[in-house]
Amino acid sequence: MLIMMNWKNLPAKAFLIVLTITSSFYVFGNGYDIEDPFGPSVVIRTLPADTIPLQDRYGDFMNDQNRNPFDLQDPESVKKEVEYDPSTGLYMIQERIGEDYFRSPTYMTFEEYTEWRAKKQEQEYFDRLSGASGPDRGGLVDPMSKFDLSESLADRLFGGTKVDIRPQGSIDLTFGWNYSRREDPGLTVNQQTINNFDFLMNINMSVEGKIGEKLRLSFNYNNKPTFDFDNQMKLQYDPTAFSEDDILQNIEVGNVSLPLRSTLIQGAQSLFGVMLDTKWGPLRLKTIVAQQKSDRKQIQVQGGAQYTEFEVFADEYEENRHYFLSHYNRNTFEESLEDLPIIRNVFSLERVQVYVTDDRNTQPERLVDIVALADLGEAERITSSSVIPSQMPPLDYQGRPLPDNSSNNLYAEVTRDTSIRQTNRVVSYLQGALNLQAGRDFEKVRAIMLTEGRDFTVNKELGYVTINYPVQPDHVVGVSYQYSYNGEIFTVGEISGNVPPTQARGDTNNPPTNANEATTSQTVVFTKMLKSATQRVDLPMWDLMMKNVYNIGAYNLSQEDFIFNVYYDEPGIGEKQFLPTTTGSNSEIPLLRFFNLDRLNDNNDPPANGQFDFIPGLTVTSNGRIMIPVLEPFGSTLYNKIVESEPDKAAIAEQLSFQVLYDSTVTRAREYPDKNRFVLRGSYKGESNNVIQLNTFNLPQGSETVRAGSQTLERGSD
Repeated sequence: MLIMMNWKNLPAKAFLIVLTITSSFYVFGNGYDIEDPFGPSVVIRTLPADTIPLQDRYGDFMNDQNRNPFDLQDPESVKKEVEYDPSTGLYMIQERIGEDYFRSPTYMTFEEYTEWRAKKQEQEYFDRLSGASGPDRGGLVDPMSKFDLSESLADRLFGGTKVDIRPQGSIDLTFGWNYSRREDPGLTVNQQTINNFDFLMNINMSVEGKIGEKLRLSFNYNNKPTFDFDNQMKLQYDPTAFSEDDILQNIEVGNVSLPLRSTLIQGAQSLFGVMLDTKWGPLRLKTIVAQQKSDRKQIQVQGGAQYTEFEVFADEYEENRHYFLSHYNRNTFEESLEDLPIIRNVFSLERVQVYVTDDRNTQPERLVDIVALADLGEAERITSSSVIPSQMPPLDYQGRPLPDNSSNNLYAEVTRDTSIRQTNRVVSYLQGALNLQAGRDFEKVRAIMLTEGRDFTVNKELGYVTINYPVQPDHVVGVSYQYSYNGEIFTVGEISGNVPPTQARGDTNNPPTNANEATTSQTVVFTKMLKSATQRVDLPMWDLMMKNVYNIGAYNLSQEDFIFNVYYDEPGIGEKQFLPTTTGSNSEIPLLRFFNLDRLNDNNDPPANGQFDFIPGLTVTSNGRIMIPVLEPFGSTLYNKIVESEPDKAAIAEQLSFQVLYDSTVTRAREYPDKNRFVLRGSYKGESNNVIQLNTFNLPQGSETVRAGSQTLERGSD
């Protein structure tokens, strides 16, 4: 039994006394001695004071809150209210029990109430995060428990949870097996049988995808595109349709562009990288990290004439476009151009047929099954050890062997039996009886015969062909030709129309009687191979590709107002028209003259006049090609000229020369940027009326900008 009472005989301070109806009393107080009024059986003991005393508050419930955890707070009968008095502009804080005031009301100004409300909301927010508020206040509550991450987060990020991926296109896989057996007693049993796995894949795919309403995917891929911009990949995240106030406005990954409205700082097209567009209040920030896959050119038109500047680096020669017909033509190239503008040569092409791999079957009547042979017509620099040079090949006036089918035994071996040229036997015969290797010594492909003038051009005196469109890296180029030398006719390869026993496809002089005959011919045409499906820089055929022709992007090029020069970017100094002074006397020779581009005056007569020798058809062509009249201008030509005049400058010549550009592929040569220091730069003028020639290929849609003065013209209307 517990009794609570006030002890009257003590000082004014109140005591809480606990009486136990037993032999002892326990008094909680401040330790005073108390007389026992109940006799000797009652003992009163004092203990330390209460450490958490209950105290009543004197202020209102908003500003004088009771934080004692042992206090049960006010009962529900006490109504706590805050009312706004518009007449005074004050907030009245009231506590009532029924209609009577439990405490006197207090007042707060608008500023005081706003400050209190802000602190209150801040405290409630942190209480929710820590789990100290809410119905489950006894334990911590996970603040993320009320969110469904699998649905709410995906819906917030992507604007929906629907995934829509739509692929289109085709993937063609061709598997094959090549088997050949050669019964040669000189070989072991394992060497007599050759097995090769053949695999071919063609991909032409496009994918359009969407995740929700914010994330979009666009993807196009073709492993044999006509133009580089045919392959596009773009991933775009655009949340602006849901909220214009988000910091993140746009993300683009893949093929992006950076158009700018300023004419001083111009943007770029055909970029590949990442672009981020953000918005910070009124400030918009566009960040881009990308690789530029295009070149910017500017054309200026004044008074009906079109002026264009160009800049080409040494490693930008035209690949797979220009080919010497034989190593003889390559070896006599520089010699034939020593007396420009006269070509010192009696070599003259009479008839040329060029074949290029065709995997589209667009014109069946022009298709031909060809076997391109690397060593055909060659008496020197022979690839295969099985090919034997002729003991008495035709010779030129200096005793050098001329290209001809009789220059070695290869043509006689492949044409001695007409059954060998059948398409189902020719490969096994070449690999077995002649021990030739596919891809290195020969290629058998279905090719299209090109039309001269439209598809290719020929330089009859110098003996090289120019194909008017880029040849794919995995395509084969074969050629058959006839030429005259000192009045005598020589032939390399087989001229279509003269192939026994049946008519070969693609003969434009003797066309097949019907389309079926054109597509079912079982014979092949033996041609000279200028390019194989797999280019190898260690084979003699690599040198047949010309590496001294540069495209400046001009059409209908005229000599009027044409400016061209060669510059060397010397480290620490800049571009100059001379070699470094460390090359001795060679540093006093202009680079135009050093590379045999300046020997003539304006009348094409010696001596040099300090300007580019504009010789149509030789140093320059109407379709905008500049041909340097030396084989390897920035490689062996540069090295040999320095060493010949200054033998002690061999180390410097080796440092300046870019020989890796000619001994390997362009991709490998670009791994040595310190060597790529020569620049071909100039300008030209072309005629222009209401049509402006852009002089370029691979132009992305919408990448052009036309301005008349300071006004930008609109496409389609201006």
